[in-house]
Amino acid sequence: MYMNDKIIEYYELPFENDLIKPGDKLKIRNVRGVFVFMKMAHNMQLNRQWIDCRNIATGEFKSFYVHDIKKVIRPKKSRAKKIAK
Repeated sequence: MYMNDKIIEYYELPFENDLIKPGDKLKIRNVRGVFVFMKMAHNMQLNRQWIDCRNIATGEFKSFYVHDIKKVIRPKKSRAKKIAK
């Protein structure tokens, strides 16, 4: 929770026909590494939105603007096994 009452936190973010939730892995434009989404914040006074993330490799916390998200990393789905007849 932020100390400023003008800032509202959200824990879900709609992004390109998907829903980003805390713990989802993201790639950010022009930044190396993979980040874990924690939350999105919106400053009502300045009308700015950003996301708070954690770098997987270093563990550092970073914030990025929402428009800098490149893609969401989802685990690959395994193929269904064919049943022999």
